[in-house]
Amino acid sequence: MQKYKKLLVGLIIVLFVVGCTTLEEEIQSARDTTYMMGTAIQGQVYAPQAEELLAEGFAVIDKVEGKVSKNIEGSEIDKVNQAAGKEAVQVSEITFEIVAAAKEYAELSGGKFDPTIGPVVELWGINTEQEMVPERKEIEEQLKLVDYNQIELDHEEQTVFLKQKGMILDVGGIAKGYAANEAVDLFEARAAEGAYVNMGGGVTATGTKPDGDLWRVGIRDPRPDDDGEILGIVELTDLTIDTSGDYERFFFEDGVRYHHIMDTETGYPAESDVMGATVITTDPTEADVLATIIYLLGSEEGLELIRGLEDVDALAITEDQKIYTTDGLKDKVEIVRDDKYQLQE
Repeated sequence: MQKYKKLLVGLIIVLFVVGCTTLEEEIQSARDTTYMMGTAIQGQVYAPQAEELLAEGFAVIDKVEGKVSKNIEGSEIDKVNQAAGKEAVQVSEITFEIVAAAKEYAELSGGKFDPTIGPVVELWGINTEQEMVPERKEIEEQLKLVDYNQIELDHEEQTVFLKQKGMILDVGGIAKGYAANEAVDLFEARAAEGAYVNMGGGVTATGTKPDGDLWRVGIRDPRPDDDGEILGIVELTDLTIDTSGDYERFFFEDGVRYHHIMDTETGYPAESDVMGATVITTDPTEADVLATIIYLLGSEEGLELIRGLEDVDALAITEDQKIYTTDGLKDKVEIVRDDKYQLQE
């Protein structure tokens, strides 16, 4: 329960929902928080039979987790990992799409993002009771198993095969966005007037609040102080905003801070000039993984990659307390901590 409370307090993106005093008679409001996919998940729906619809949305997310979590025994990803180096495993459309997308973004990032980082992640055990700094030899040995090119996909048979024994597929860096997209698609199909899901690091919103207002989403300060945890606010609808950074999950050992975003070359937590990266786009899956890729690439290379993509905007908050954005985001984000962070022209 204590871990759950900490996750609730530490949601990477905080959603400000301003209630409306007058709702159309047939429109109800439902809001709830649950724990899935390793984080606290919050949702709100304005729709007929809102409570039932929100519960169905959470069930959709739970279904995705049940298929792709490497930590759930018997999940499709667990079966793929158990069969590594032995045989291909036929999986559902959900799992196949997530793995295929993860491999595509690994290629886009030049391997900086790699869904086969699992063996290294397990060594460190961050956010578990076994978190520790591994021996360098152990890291070097596990790095031999990290190579997204060793993921073999058969689109006709819908199978996934890891070519080397001991490889571990970990799609946690992309699956939450996919799950959010599935839930919001359900809300839209059931004629919700407005809805959002907050997946701990990303908010996906559709429609508007009953008074017609857009959703206001706060971007968390990666180094919060007594003046608050929000550094900026964005208004949006039919979009996803997702944030990734070194402040999400970490531990200290001998005074050194070790975070969960691993460098696929060194096997250690990635070193970057970025403290936090935020992506806004229409595709929740894309937003989820691109925020992490910006962190891994650094502010300059990461934002340059974003500028080459269509309908994607981003900002990067750097260690020297500067905020860099793509052109499309400059006029859309309201910086509320301009006493602390400087938005670059």
